[in-house]
Parts: sequence; C-alpha cells; structure tokens
Amino acid sequence: MFNTQARRSERIFGLRPETLNDIVALTIFLVGLLLFLSLATQTSQGNLIGRLGELVYQVLSFVFGVYVAYVPVLLILGWGVSFWSGRRWRHVPARVAGLFLTMVWVCAILALPYAEADFAKENGFRVGGAIGNFLVHRECLNLKGTFGPVGCWILFLGGLIISLLVAADVQLRPMFVRLWSGLRQLHPSRFFAGRAERPSMFERVSASLGLEATGEEEPVERVELAPQGSVPTKTAANTIPFASGGGTVPDVSRVKEGVLRPRPAFSEAAETPNRESEEDREQSTFACGDQKANQEEAAPDDLVALAQQQARAPEVHAYVPPPVDLFRKPDLRVARQSHDEIRRRSEVLERTLAEFDVRATVVNVEQGPTVTCFELELEPGTKISKLTGLEDNIAMAMRAQSVRIIAPIPGKGTVGLEIPNSHRSPVFLREILETEAFMSKTSPLAFALGKTITGEPYVCDLAQMPHLLIAGTTGSGKSVCLNAIICSILYRMEPDRVKFIMIDPKRVELNVYRDIPHLLAPVVCEPKQAANALAWAVKEMDSRYKKLEALGVRNIDGYNAIVCSDQPHPKAMGQQLEYMPHIVIVVDELSDLMLLARNEVEESIVRLAQMSRAVGMHLIVATQRPSVKVITG
Repeated sequence: MFNTQARRSERIFGLRPETLNDIVALTIFLVGLLLFLSLATQTSQGNLIGRLGELVYQVLSFVFGVYVAYVPVLLILGWGVSFWSGRRWRHVPARVAGLFLTMVWVCAILALPYAEADFAKENGFRVGGAIGNFLVHRECLNLKGTFGPVGCWILFLGGLIISLLVAADVQLRPMFVRLWSGLRQLHPSRFFAGRAERPSMFERVSASLGLEATGEEEPVERVELAPQGSVPTKTAANTIPFASGGGTVPDVSRVKEGVLRPRPAFSEAAETPNRESEEDREQSTFACGDQKANQEEAAPDDLVALAQQQARAPEVHAYVPPPVDLFRKPDLRVARQSHDEIRRRSEVLERTLAEFDVRATVVNVEQGPTVTCFELELEPGTKISKLTGLEDNIAMAMRAQSVRIIAPIPGKGTVGLEIPNSHRSPVFLREILETEAFMSKTSPLAFALGKTITGEPYVCDLAQMPHLLIAGTTGSGKSVCLNAIICSILYRMEPDRVKFIMIDPKRVELNVYRDIPHLLAPVVCEPKQAANALAWAVKEMDSRYKKLEALGVRNIDGYNAIVCSDQPHPKAMGQQLEYMPHIVIVVDELSDLMLLARNEVEESIVRLAQMSRAVGMHLIVATQRPSVKVITG
C-alpha cells in the first residue's frame, strides 16, 4: 500500500516523470523544427510555414543576419534532443550568455567588410544583421574607425574565443596540452624511434594481477624495425611478479592498441602462475644471448655511455591537476568568540578550580576553529594531579562536551585546558591547499590534515610517519580524512611519482577514484583480491630492496637520485634503470577485511608495516576499532 502511494506521489499532473519528460522534449524539438523550416523555406513566393514563418524569418535575419540566425534554432533542436536523452546542462544561464556573445562577435566579424559601405547599396544587414552592423558601421558605433581593421580583428576574435569558452564550459590550458601531446606524437622521429613502446605500469600490474584483455578483435602483432646500432634492452624489464606462484606480465607492446580493457577489480586468476610459451622462452633466450654478445664486444666507453643513456627518469607526460574550484570556498565569516566572552569563560574556569582548592590564573587564551586552549599558571605548591582529576567537573561548569588537560604544556611552565567552542568554524580543504605552507612542501607525500589550535594550517608528511592508522566510530570523519589525504597528493604529484593501491571492502568510499591515472590497478573490493594485492605489494617491496642493494643505496631517494642524474653510476652500467615511484596502499575498513581473510592479509600487512618505508611504500589503514584483534603484530 505504501509503495502504491509513493508511486502516486511521484506523478505530475497524473503522468509519470518519464512520460512528462518525453512530452517536454518533443515540444521543444517541434518548436525548433518549426523555426528551422521558417528560415530554410523562405522564398520570394512565400514560406512553407505561412505568415508565421515569414515573420520569424524577417525578425531573425534582421537581428542576426541570414547565416547566424540558424544558431539559436540549432541550439533549441539540440536542447530538445539532450532533454529527451536524459542529459541536463550545467550552468545554463552562463552558457546561454556565452552563446549569445558568440553570436554577437560572429555577426560583427561578418559585417566588418561592409563597414564602409552604404546601407542602401550594400547587403550588410543580410550578412551581419542589425547587431553586427551596429558595432562596425561608420554611421553607428564605428568600431572599425576607432580600432582600425587589425584592432577590430584582434578584438572580435579574442571576444569570440572567450565567449566560446564560456558557452562550452571548457578550459583553454588542457586543450593546448592535449594539442601539444598530439603534435609530439606526430613528430617524424616517433616513427623511426627504433624501440617498442613499453606498457604503462597500470597495464603491467593489472596484467600481473589477472586483468586479462577483453574484446572481440584478435591480437595483432606489431612489427618493429630496429635501426642499425640500436642497443637491445632486457626482456625481464617487462615482468612484474605477483601472488604465490610468481608469473610474468605479457609484453603488451605486441598487442593491438585498444584491445586491453581492465576489469573493475582483481581477478581470481591471479592466484595461478602464468606459463610462458616455448616461443616466448626461445625469444627471451635469443634476446639475452644477443645482448650479452653485444656487451662483450662493446668498449668500456660505450658501456659508460649506455649507462648514462639508460639511467633516466621516465618520460613525464603532461599531467593537469584537477582545478581547485571543485572544492567549496571557505566561509569568510568565521565564528569567533568576543573578548568579553573569553574573559567571562576564563573567570568561570578560575572560579570552578578555586572551589576545589586549585589556585590558578588564566595567562593566555588560544582560540582555534573548533577548540579554545586556556593556559593556566598554578600557584606554587599546587600538584598537577589535583587538576587532572577535575575533567568532568570542569566540563560541567563550562557546559562543554569534554575537556582535555595538557599537564604541563611542553616547553612552558603552564597547564593547558582544551575546551570545544560552542560555535565551531568548519575547516575547508581548499583553504589549506591554497596556503604557502602546503604548496612549498617538496616531499611527494605531503598532505593537508587541518588546522592547529592557533588556526595555522597543519601539513604532514607521510614519508616521515611512515604509516598512518585512522580510527574512530561511524561518522567521526575517517572517510573525510582519507579523502583529504588522497586529494592533497593528487593536487601536487604527477602519476609518474606517486602510485596508489586502494582496497575498499565497502565498495562506496574509494570507487570515486577509479579513473585517476595514479592507480596501479583498479580499486579492490573483494577480500580474496585484496589479499592478492597485498601479496603483490610484498613481492614488489622485496624486488625494490634487491634493486637498492645492487646500486649500494639505502632508500628510495638515493635510488631515484641515481636514475635522474646525468652522471653515470659505476654499478649501473649495462642496466636499464627505471624511476621508482612512491606507492601508497589505502585500506578502508580493515576490521571487515581481517574478519573475512585474516590469514591471507595479516602477514602481508605486518611485513609492509615493518619494512616498506625505505623503498617508498606506505600504508594508510582506516578502522573503527583499533584493538589487538584487528591491528596485530
């Protein structure tokens, strides 16, 4: 019965919303079609739509000219089609204003050649309409006479570009970045580079985790013609081990572009090792033999040049961080307590302590966005233990939810009492991201965490922690903290420098990041796949330690310094070095994961927490209960 009433309440004028949507879309489309036919069928003998069509033709062609008059008509037709398909336009007033200005500039450009002509002799109104001729004609505004022909072209084209950006709701910089990337791909040297394209880290890790290629097209081998004198590379550089049985990543450079399609999560096929075919083993043997022969024949100077050529950071593609306008602007009206209110609360605090024979004086007050800290100076001979046992009494006297006592404040001879404000000021992530304290950080894993009691931005470095545990009850802000950390890193670092592995058993918290280029593999939602992902992270950690051992460095910073250096390293000769990005493993709701797959997850998390810091791998774990049953080891 309740469902029937709910369905009836959704109806409008007795019609379902879908039916009403189709009626409105059809009405808009019919109006646009009538206007289009009114313009297209006008002849000296009449109009196909009749006198109404003649009137529409005369008004639109007089105002905009016969060419630009079709633009609003086509806009109405497109609006009807988008309304029928269910899509809604954003920022409609601004985009309509931008479209109108676009029509004005186009009319002015079309009427510019007729600026010096006479109304009766030239057909200026037919081309540019009343708007265009009003702007440029010598008997009206006469912009051509004011700015000159070149100045008018610059003015009109600049206004046209700006209005098009407003109408299309796009940014100019990403368009130039994509255009420049396309031009770089069309450079002639790209066709004679002589080396096969290497798969991205996302494709390699996804393939090693069992994300098979899908598609109806058959894989097509790509034939590469290596120029004379090219140096062969190691085939082992294209493999990444994973799971208990190891395995290799297929060389996706031999697969037709566009065939690879990763699945939404890790596949159970990742548990079984991949078997190399006889042909792949033969090709790998021949490649290694050829490389060994070439290295034996090469002179020592050639080996130094080879190491210097190979020890480079990966090619950094143009990465455009998301605009900060996605976040809300902070409210400038901060709810701060007045001096009289602070003085009154200080007197209440001193009087309450005096009732329990604790003589203290408020010497300083630090007011933050959510908490106010009162600094108390105790009289000589007063024990601090007498004050720490009065938390509940102070909270009742101050009418606060809770009170936190800092006894004593480090570096000072005073005691601090942190009392929540009656009116809290929210802290917006945008105002932290725009501060100098955040932008000046050089660490790739710096993130914004909030504000201090004094209102200063608080920026942390995950590399110095080196792992992070976020705990709290439902609704305490764990997901907000996770999103702040992730967004802080995304706004500063390119995908080549920081990578993410996200494990989300709840399926709703981290799936919003499924399309970011920083992901090593799609977001993990299944417990068994989460165990596979953590096992891969352990193997990657061991592999990185072997690379550090081979070069004789102690951490990831020393390794990447050698990779990015122009000077050849003695231990790097003959090796193909790759830039080693930081890897952040985000685990949401660890308690649920430990409940379903404790044996598979526990050992991997303990090993990563103990050893992964030096190789640039860090854990961020969120849970409701940080008990020993959940956080073991």
